Amino acid sequence: MADQHSKLVVYAAIAGNAAIAVTKFVAAALTGSSAMLSEGIHSLVDTGNGLLLLLGIHLSKRPADREHPFGYGAELYFWSLIVAVLIFGVGGGVSMYEGVLHLLHPVEVSRPTVNYIVIAIAIVFEGTTCLHVVRLKRRIIFANDSSGNTNPEWENGSPILTHEPIPRTVGLYHLASRDRK
Repeated sequence: MADQHSKLVVYAAIAGNAAIAVTKFVAAALTGSSAMLSEGIHSLVDTGNGLLLLLGIHLSKRPADREHPFGYGAELYFWSLIVAVLIFGVGGGVSMYEGVLHLLHPVEVSRPTVNYIVIAIAIVFEGTTCLHVVRLKRRIIFANDSSGNTNPEWENGSPILTHEPIPRTVGLYHLASRDRK
């Protein structure tokens, strides 16, 4: 049962991140914003990470065999580690590259309104995914016995609840560029 709930959460995260990635790529194409392109790549990496987590969940359910007498449960942790490395490596690497590139060759923001629309759309997608997770978590908690024991994978919240710095960054950059004119 917990396995099915884990998969539902990951499916919700994949759908939300894919929708956000498409939105950011469209905005990058419309505005030429490298920051939005970088964010689109970040969301695409998040989508791929969800797929890796699904792979880890699937592979960890294999039964024990001669080579792995205790089963493959730890495989989920391996794929979670790969996800963390990819988020840091690919997402951070692309962001650093784009940041340095635009420090060396600054480009003025052409249509900041598009960025704000993307932020609003991303908040809707993330919020929808978050609501799905909260509802699922409540069902799991209420389905548990009266001792209050819960599934440990839910105790620290959902992995899709991320802290997005985009609204502050876009807003501050927009304000700073207005003052220079």
